Amino acid sequence: MIRQRFSALFVIITLFLGSVPAFAQNDQQDQSAAQYILPGGSNTIRMAINVWGEVQRPGIYRVPSDITLVELISSAGGPTDLAKIKKVRVIHAYPQNGEAQVIKVNLKDYLKDADISGLPKLYPGDTVFIPASFRSYFTTTVGIAASITTLFSAVALIWERLSRAGSI
Repeated sequence: MIRQRFSALFVIITLFLGSVPAFAQNDQQDQSAAQYILPGGSNTIRMAINVWGEVQRPGIYRVPSDITLVELISSAGGPTDLAKIKKVRVIHAYPQNGEAQVIKVNLKDYLKDADISGLPKLYPGDTVFIPASFRSYFTTTVGIAASITTLFSAVALIWERLSRAGSI
């Protein structure tokens, strides 16, 4: 009888854990050094930039050295519905003056004015981070709470059924 309870509990936990979505992974593979120059006559140098946070496809992007922040985010599929584009951060990995530098960018202003002069220049090794909005954290918290409540309800229901059957 105890073995049946643990078996039922194991099945419920397995089903619960199997329903938790895995985080998306970027399927881009590392490229050889020859990939740092674009094909064609211009010989444009490419640089690697990290894109993290609320974009459709986060990862490492090898992009032309003259790319803008908006073009880079667009290359990553654009911001998600949960992105907080007023608080985008550009982290210079190898700053000119030797000190780490974090630049905060309000892309909402760019969308209003379309003025690229306020956008920072990107350098090799930079990281662009788009944080999640409060709505994202709220949605995640409610989702986790609902899953835990469902799990406990299922365990309580099985326990109650086994108790009625006289197994406990």
